[in-house]
Amino acid sequence: MAEHVFIATSALVGAPTAVTDPVALPYSLGDNVGVLIATRDLPAFLDRYQLQARGKPTPSDYEGIDCLKLSTQAPTVTVLHWNGENLNEFVKRTQTFAALIKRDVTIEVPHQCWRVPTGTADTLAILIWSAPPDIPRNIRPPQKFRGIPISCLDLAFRPTSDSLLTVADPETGYVVAEVVNDTLYILHDICHHGSDDELRLFELVLEEAATLLTVPPEELKVRRAEIKRLAAEQKAKAEAEAKEREAEAKRQRAAKTKQAYVALCQARVITDSGNARAQLDRANIDIARLQQELTAAVRQAAAAENYLHGLTSSAGKAERYGTEFDRLTSLDRVQEVTINGQVIEVLTETIYCPHPKTGQVHELGRFKISISTEGDSYGNYLLRFINLDRQPKHPNGDVVMNAPHVNSVGNPCLGNIKEMIPQLIGRHEYPALIMMAIAFLESANVDDQWGQSLSSFPLKTTTEEE
Repeated sequence: MAEHVFIATSALVGAPTAVTDPVALPYSLGDNVGVLIATRDLPAFLDRYQLQARGKPTPSDYEGIDCLKLSTQAPTVTVLHWNGENLNEFVKRTQTFAALIKRDVTIEVPHQCWRVPTGTADTLAILIWSAPPDIPRNIRPPQKFRGIPISCLDLAFRPTSDSLLTVADPETGYVVAEVVNDTLYILHDICHHGSDDELRLFELVLEEAATLLTVPPEELKVRRAEIKRLAAEQKAKAEAEAKEREAEAKRQRAAKTKQAYVALCQARVITDSGNARAQLDRANIDIARLQQELTAAVRQAAAAENYLHGLTSSAGKAERYGTEFDRLTSLDRVQEVTINGQVIEVLTETIYCPHPKTGQVHELGRFKISISTEGDSYGNYLLRFINLDRQPKHPNGDVVMNAPHVNSVGNPCLGNIKEMIPQLIGRHEYPALIMMAIAFLESANVDDQWGQSLSSFPLKTTTEEE
C-alpha cells in the first residue's frame, strides 16, 4: 500500500469543505485535480465527511501514490448462483457486510468446485464451498467452530499455503475461510441447511473478514506465522487420523481373515471327520470279516492238528468235549451253562468289582455271558454281557450300562484281550474264555470314560462282605 492516496476534486462535490481539511493537500495528478492524503489519515478523513470509498485504492502511475474513487450510493449485493437454503437471510447479512467494507459484493456457491478469484478492487466476491484451482478438498470439518456447531460435515477444502487473510479457530486450527485477491473463499458448505447455526457462523466469517481487509502489513506477518503453525498442526492431525483409519481398516481386515481362516479349518475338520468315520466303518466291517476268517482258520488248524495226532475217533472227541463241559460248569462264579443254537450262554453268580483308587467294592450283579461260536452272531462282537440285576445310567449322561466297560446292548470294550477271543473260540477253549470274561467284569479302568460308570453301581453291603 502506498504512503499517500489521491482523491479527485470531482468526487468531493458532496463535501465541499473537505478540500480545505488540514490533512488534505491540494494536488494535481496528471490532468486530474484533487487532494493528496496520507494513507494513515484516510479512514478518519472519510468518517469526518461521511464519505464512502468505492472499492480499495488502486496504484497510480506515480510512485508512492494510490488513487481512490468515492461512491455516491450504498454498496450492492448481487447473487450470481445459489445452491443452499434460506437465501434471503444470507443476503441480509451480506448487505450489512458490504456497507461495513464500503464495497459491492457478489455471492456465488460453486458447491465443492474450484473457482479462480473473481473479485476486483471495487467488488468483493464471496465463493461458498470453493477454493482456488488445484486446492485439495480432503479435510473433515470439526463438530464446532469457536463454539458454533457446524451443520454440514462434508469434506472441506484446504486453505492456500500463501494466504494471510484467514478465519481460523485457534483451538482446532481449522480454517473456515480466507481472502485471496479480493475474493472471500468459504471452504465448506456453510449454507447447506440454512440453519441458525450456519447463519451465526456466516456472520462471524463476515465480521472477521471485514477486519482482515483492513489489517496493517505488520500484523499480516504475525498472522502468516500463526497460520503456518495452525496449518502444520492441522496437517499433522489429519495424517495421524489417516494412519489411525488405516490401522483400524487393517485390524478389521485381519479380523475378517481370521474368521475366514477359522471357517476354513472347521470345514476341513468336518470333512476329515466324515472321512475318518467312513474309514472306521470300513475297518469295523473288515474286523468282523477277519474275525470270522480267523475263527475258521484256527478251527482248520485245530482239525489238522487232531488229524495228525490221530485224534479222529468220535469217542475221543466226545470224551474230550464232555471233560471241557464239566470244567466249564465247575468254574468259580459260574452258576449254569446252556446251549442256544450256536451260542453258549453262561449264567454267573453276583459279580463284584473293586474301585482301583478308593478300594471300595461295587456290586455289579448276575450276568448272562453269551459266546458266539460262529463269530457272527453279534456283528463285530463274539462276546455279549447282559446284567440280569441292574443296568444303571452313566454318571455323565443318560447312557445305560450293563457293566463299567459294557454298553446298553451288552457289547464290551475288551481292549488288548480282544485279539485273543477268536483264537480261544476257534480252539474250543471255552473254560479259559469264560474265566477271562469273568476277570474282565471284575476289573475297571476308572480313567476311561466307560470305566467311570463303576460309581453308578452300588457298594457291596457289610453282610455280603461277611
